[in-house]
Formats: sequence, C-alpha cells, structure tokens
Amino acid sequence: MQIKAKFADNDTTTSGPDFVLVSGDRIRLIYGNGYSEEIDDYICVGSGSNYGEFILQGAYEQVMSRDKAIQLAIYAIAETSKVDPTVGGEISVIAYQEGKGIGEVDDDKVRSIVSQLPRNIFAQRKEEELVSNIINLREEVNNVFRTKFNFELLNYHELSVLKLYEPCRNEEEYSLHIAALGLLVDKMNGEELKKASGSNMDKSKTLGLLNEFLQSRGIADYKPMTEGFDKVRILRSGHFPIHSTETDFISLVMTLMNDTYPPDWAELWIKSLELYFGSLTNIRNWLKTYGVHNK
Repeated sequence: MQIKAKFADNDTTTSGPDFVLVSGDRIRLIYGNGYSEEIDDYICVGSGSNYGEFILQGAYEQVMSRDKAIQLAIYAIAETSKVDPTVGGEISVIAYQEGKGIGEVDDDKVRSIVSQLPRNIFAQRKEEELVSNIINLREEVNNVFRTKFNFELLNYHELSVLKLYEPCRNEEEYSLHIAALGLLVDKMNGEELKKASGSNMDKSKTLGLLNEFLQSRGIADYKPMTEGFDKVRILRSGHFPIHSTETDFISLVMTLMNDTYPPDWAELWIKSLELYFGSLTNIRNWLKTYGVHNK
C-alpha cells in the first residue's frame, strides 16, 4: 500500500514534483526538468514533509488495508498541522482501490476519521500489541491449567475481549474499557477454583479463590503474583461511570501516572492493560515450574 501526503499548496520553500502518478504498487514523481523517480512505499510533499515522513517511517506497514492507509495519511497531515502553520484546513483524500482505480474519499468520511483519530498512533499500536498478547496468554494459561489441574482458569467473555480492541481516548471510553477488563478478572472459573482449593469462599469471589488456590499449591506469598488483577479491580472501582471522588481509585491513578490527576485516559488504559498482562504473565511463569518440584 502506497501513501502520498501533500501538506501545503502555498508552500514556496520546497521544490516538489510537477506530477505524481500513483498505481496499486508504486508512486512515480515527475519533475519539470524531466527527471523522475519511483517510490514503492510513501512520500510527503510540502513544507511539513519532513515531519510527515518521520511519522510514516514509524507507522507505515508494507501490507495495509485501504482504510488503514487512509487513516494513516490523515493522521500524518493532522499531526503535522500542529507544528507547521502552513499545514491545515480541510483534508482531502484520494485513494487507489484495486479494480476501481483512483477515487476521492467522501468528505464526511474524512471528517469522521479526523474526529476519531488516536491521540498517538504509536501508543495505539502498543495498545493493540498488548491486547493481542493478552488474548494469546489467556489461551496459553487455560491450556496449561487444563493439562495440570483438569480445568480452565479463565472463562471466555467475548464481549469484554472485543471491547479491549476499541480505541480509548477519554474518560467515558476508559470507564467502558476498564469495566470490560474488570470482568475478565471477575469471570475466572470460581466454581473449579473453590473445589480445587477446598475454600469456603463464595464462588463469585474469584480473585480471592485464586489466591487461596495458589496458597493451596504452596505459594505462601501470592500477593505479588495477583497484584495486577487487584489493581484492575480498584481502577474499575465497582461503579459506572468512574467516581472521581473514590480515594482508592485516585491514589492508584496518582501512583501510576506520576502524581498527575486527572490522567491522560489513553495512557492510563495502557497501564491498566499492563497490570492485567503482568499478573497473567506471573501465573504463566509459575505454571511452567509447577510440578517440577511438586510431584
């Protein structure tokens, strides 16, 4: 997928090509002196081109959907407009589609994309990678639990998992996301944990049952292993929307965000995912060694 972003029609500081020819697999730049060059990935033209290419350098992928390429081009222009006063105004997009050639993207669609752009596309990529790792790790933990203890620790909750993939940009979206992540903590297999640990605790108290299960398997100091799960529950705070007056919530957010409140909600969401992933990783690592000295 090729991307061309033009930043400023009135730019007189940069000498750009007179014509740009675009096909499905290449971009050709043709200059007034007869010189031409071929590019197979991306090009930016205009006074903000250096900054635009810096953005694309870190975010471009050789294989991208048409929609993702359009979003990336718009993001590059929108971000460049923040640092270059000659870049701005309405963004127009022309995109190539296999079998249909080149066509203009509807202005309403462009405006919709602009309104939903991530705060930082690199943070978004980190978020997507974290979610993907969490899903894979959940499956791995369940497979090992089933092999060693004859039951799966983590119940499936598709709606909560799907919510993790959605962008988080503000407090309202964070409330929805942390509620979904909290459900993944609460929806562990309480019934089987209760049986396996011999606990008298109610099966709905899944985190407490997990802690008792770990104790029953020789983990006296279980708190470091499940601390991330516990913090996710504090961040969820049991309410919707989040109650900003809850002292436990505020205290934890201040710790995670270096004494900043209210937080950058997108960044807090990434830290919340890292907490969940951290505890899941601890359990996976313990499972790898369990049985070696416990036979």
